Order: sequence, then C-alpha cells, then structure tokens
Amino acid sequence: MLAGKTNLHEFAYGGTNLNPHFGTPPNPWNRDRIPGGSSGGSAVAVALGMAFCATGSDTGGSIRGPAAYCGVTGLKPTFGLISRRGVTPVSMNLDHVGPIARSALDCALAVRVMAGHDPRDPYSAPVPAEDYAAGIDVGIRGLRIGVPTNHFFDGLEPGVKALVRSALDVLDDLGADLMDIEIPWVASRPSCITRVEFSAFHRERIEDRDLFAEMCKGTLTRMWDSERPTAAQYYDDLQRKAELVRLGADLMGRVDLIATPGVPRTAPTIAEAGTESFLRSHRYPGGEFNQSGQPTLSVPCGFAVDGLPVGLMLTGGRWKERLLLRAGHAYQMATDWHVRRPTADA
Repeated sequence: MLAGKTNLHEFAYGGTNLNPHFGTPPNPWNRDRIPGGSSGGSAVAVALGMAFCATGSDTGGSIRGPAAYCGVTGLKPTFGLISRRGVTPVSMNLDHVGPIARSALDCALAVRVMAGHDPRDPYSAPVPAEDYAAGIDVGIRGLRIGVPTNHFFDGLEPGVKALVRSALDVLDDLGADLMDIEIPWVASRPSCITRVEFSAFHRERIEDRDLFAEMCKGTLTRMWDSERPTAAQYYDDLQRKAELVRLGADLMGRVDLIATPGVPRTAPTIAEAGTESFLRSHRYPGGEFNQSGQPTLSVPCGFAVDGLPVGLMLTGGRWKERLLLRAGHAYQMATDWHVRRPTADA
C-alpha cells in the first residue's frame, strides 16, 4: 500500500533536493542541512519512521546519496531489474529504480516485490525476481572485497575517511578478504548521456518560454553546466558505456564486491547547496556504476564530529543483489548505525 508522495529534486535532476516549487525537506539530523537528492524526501521519510520503505530513482547517485546523508540504507539495483514504467526519466540509459529502507534486510524484502520483467518497459530485463532475503544470514567469510586505490578516496573529509576505514575493518573482522584494486573505467570527464537525454525528454518544456522560466535554477545549472554536447560526443559516450559494462564484468571476475565511500563529506548546509559553484560541482561517487549497470548498496557506517551520518557503499556484479544485500546485512548485524534515529528537535 502506498502511504503518499515525498518531495524530490525537480524532475529528479540534481543532488540537493532544493525545490523552490514545493519546498526543501530538511535533513532529519540537522534542519539546516540538505537531505541529498534527487530522492531526498524518500530518505527523510524512512529516517523519521514515516514509512518502512520508500522508492527512489538513481541516475548518478540519487538513491545512495540521500541514504548516506540521512543515515538509512539505499539500493540501486542492476540496470533493468526493476521496471521504470511510470517514472519520469532523467536518462533512459542510466536510470535505476530501487528501495530506500532502514536496513539491507528491509531492502531485500522490498526489492522482492519491486523486481521482475515488465514488457511495457523496453529497458526491463527478462530476469525473474528472486527471494533476495534467502540466505541473507550466511555471512561474508571468504568474500573477496576490493577497495579501490584510485578516485573514490580522493578528496574525502578526514572524518568521512576515518569512518569508512573503520567500516572496512569491520568487514575484515567478519572474515572478508580485503584487497586493493584499481577501477579501470573512472571517467576523465562527466558523460554527456544524462544531459542529452534529459534535454530531449523535456524539449517541449525547454522550447516553451513560459514553461522554461518556471524551471528552477539548480535544474538549469546542471543542464547547461558546460558546452552543448554534439551528436558525436553522445554516440562516443554510449559506446563507452557499453565498454564499461564489459570492464565491470571483468573486474567482478576478480572480486566479489567493491567497497567505497558513499559520500565524500557529510550533508552540506542548505545555504551552501544553493550556490551556483556547488550546484555545478556536486556529484556523488559511484556514478560509474550507473554506467556499468552494477547493483550498489549504501549502508550507514557512523556519524562524523558534526553529528551527521556517513555511508559505506558496496557494489556487486550484475544480478548479484542477493550477495550484495547479504554483505550489507552482515555489516549491519555487527554494528548499530542503521538503528539510530534522529531526535524530534534535530
């Protein structure tokens, strides 16, 4: 049963959830901070206990980022596992729909209901849904977990880095085999796929002067954050995306999971997030896994000195949701970050 609708970033195209039309939901741990976006309202609702589970969409981190900022658990499943029929698209080649919930176990129960082939969604994969909670208590002893030596740990707030490293120690204590890896497909520039496909879907709105004027600053800033892409650039990026699927599969032949930070810092203030420089620069880690279509899970892994939550991101091979959720559950059974609740006066 649906309990209601939650707020999100305009057209799901941004990571702040600043919304001049319907208001900005505050971070449940500090009302001066953003909840992240685009699925910020969903993460807030779960963190405050308003819902067992909420849906989100993720084109470059819009499930995992809000989950990390709000201290809850978010799953971006394998591309095509959950139908996107009825969802206003940002990028048909990169959008993923998935659950935000309190725990990996709750995500497993939710995705069992959400997953499955939908012939009315041309991007839906003909893969049957599984019982994603089956075997979730097996543990992670002997799993090979790769920890990237490039890109993901660059530019982290010191407190965030310390909490993620502590989370890796927990995985090690649980019997996982941690090993250094290099992610071979980190992009030297952002892909233009999202901007091209978002603009194409909204072309009538963009061409209508009155409708265009109603779009918020954050959406316009992200849409035109650099030169207009050419058809050749769009084609090249689609070819590159296909290559990333292959590279991701090759990497997951050497490790079972990848562990990275969920966010590089704790939630920014609402005032900071509204600046043009922040709107242009703010991107979540892990957008590469939207390109490769791999499932990724964000679990809370502690609180920084400012009292705000931080997330650990675990990524698996395509169609390996059960393994991914099993690892998240094992971590959460060894810690209590996912059961912490914000106070009413936060």
